[in-house]
Amino acid sequence: MDDKLNLAEASQALFGGKAELKIVDPQKLTLLKKNARFMRKTMFDQLVNNLQTDDMLSSVPLCHTTADGEIEVLSGNHRVSAAIEAGFPQILILLLLKEVSEDRKVAIQLSHNQINGEDDKVLLAELVGGIKDLETRLYTGFDSRELDEVGKIDFSGFSPESIPTELISLWFLPEDVENFEALLADSLKVFAAKKIFLAPLDGFKKTFETLVAVKKNNDIKSTAVAFVALLHLARERLEQLLDENNAFQEEHAAVAKQARGAIRSAIRGGHIVKPAACSSCGKDCVPEGHHPDYSKPLEVEWLCTSCHNRVHRGAVLLHGAPGDEPSE
Repeated sequence: MDDKLNLAEASQALFGGKAELKIVDPQKLTLLKKNARFMRKTMFDQLVNNLQTDDMLSSVPLCHTTADGEIEVLSGNHRVSAAIEAGFPQILILLLLKEVSEDRKVAIQLSHNQINGEDDKVLLAELVGGIKDLETRLYTGFDSRELDEVGKIDFSGFSPESIPTELISLWFLPEDVENFEALLADSLKVFAAKKIFLAPLDGFKKTFETLVAVKKNNDIKSTAVAFVALLHLARERLEQLLDENNAFQEEHAAVAKQARGAIRSAIRGGHIVKPAACSSCGKDCVPEGHHPDYSKPLEVEWLCTSCHNRVHRGAVLLHGAPGDEPSE
């Protein structure tokens, strides 16, 4: 294509007889009377400032000719208004040459407003954060509130569209609903965690296979009845785990108490000298004694409070046992 084509030739080459590029006075354009897209004044003022900085309108509004012969803006109404506010005597528009029905006019307006991409928040934060000059950063269109929000990224969120999911419905009799809800509540107490993530599909498969086994072993035909039987089995196992957990907690508390008493006695008797720094990070402090193994009461790690807490946050205890308390 010849790069020296005039507007008429460029329009013909690009759009055929469907549209043409045209230079017009923005004040002579007719804006939409009903525009679903609005713009806050602060953002509009920034748009005007951007146009004045660039000394041009860098995007092309889409227009058509009405039955009255007026040129109406279908897309880019705020940019045309900003061009008028910026004092531009002329702008470039793309004018549709064919008649546009009312339905088509609304569809074009809505599609240009609605069909757009989404921001990758991690990359967006990186890009915005990389702009050092304040005026240049404001040019992006982000106000101070939005700039603050850019940095607040929740990496744990997800939406149904982001991963494949399936909807499963379970039907219960009224009395079984109460049993099921009570079982769930008790299960959360035993298996509570600080963080909960999605269970893999294999978890459902195992549940389904268990349900089939319950039906087969108990000669049950109804899936609903089999599920109730499975709840009873889960209740029995849960009660067993609760008993085991209580017994472990009692035993663990007794052993831990003895270990802490032993280390205190050793310090008072001069057999062990508490260091003046953390053995992990080297920080000068009055360290706390951490027992990796309570069965070895005189073997401790001397840690500052931060390192001690970090050790316990990273520890995964099968029975949810409590951690050490600070040694004297």
